[in-house]
Amino acid sequence: MKKIALTVICAASMAGAAFAQGTVNYAAFVPTYISFQVNSALSPLFGGDATTVGGTATGLQAQGFYYELLFSANGATQPSSLTALSTWTDSTYYANNSTASAGRVTAGNGTAGSAVAGMAVGTTYSTMVVGWSANLGTTWSSVLNTLNNWDATQSGIVGTGYFGMTSVGSATPAGTSAPGVGIFGAGSLISSPNTQLYSLPVPEPGTMALAALGGASLLLFRRRK
Repeated sequence: MKKIALTVICAASMAGAAFAQGTVNYAAFVPTYISFQVNSALSPLFGGDATTVGGTATGLQAQGFYYELLFSANGATQPSSLTALSTWTDSTYYANNSTASAGRVTAGNGTAGSAVAGMAVGTTYSTMVVGWSANLGTTWSSVLNTLNNWDATQSGIVGTGYFGMTSVGSATPAGTSAPGVGIFGAGSLISSPNTQLYSLPVPEPGTMALAALGGASLLLFRRRK
């Protein structure tokens, strides 16, 4: 009886460990390994050329851009479509521009040893950081919805919208002890200096003119009635 009870306890402990939330060292944004630039080229998610590099470094504007850590099953590659992007899971940990160095970022929340819901201890995941201009929204869920419904929402965006993704790394979350597994650095970790934040489409002048003409026609029709 004692052996059975001991076996059950051990099995339960192992199961709990297997499904425990893994921890990451999100606070350690190493400047050498990650930075961002805006790019006037169209985003590859909307048919642009991903090989275009240029623009100026973002930064010196604390709330001008947001960044979010996403993760997916091990082996996932950088999304080439909005459908693929939607399969990545939000860690809920974000970052803002560093006010000390243009193009650098600093953790907005999360510390060394931050637990990530959905990441199991000892399981390897693909990880990346997405970045976007603040005029697209302040949360990843709202920004993803905006991107997926761009034709319907783009007219409400003030100014040029920018969006980009770092290179994809891999990480195996640690247990509850700090600082958790590193996710930024050399090797298999996220190492993406000069990550490009590409511009998003804007309504063509012809489209805007047609919309205005349609609105004017509707008003005229209502007045006649």
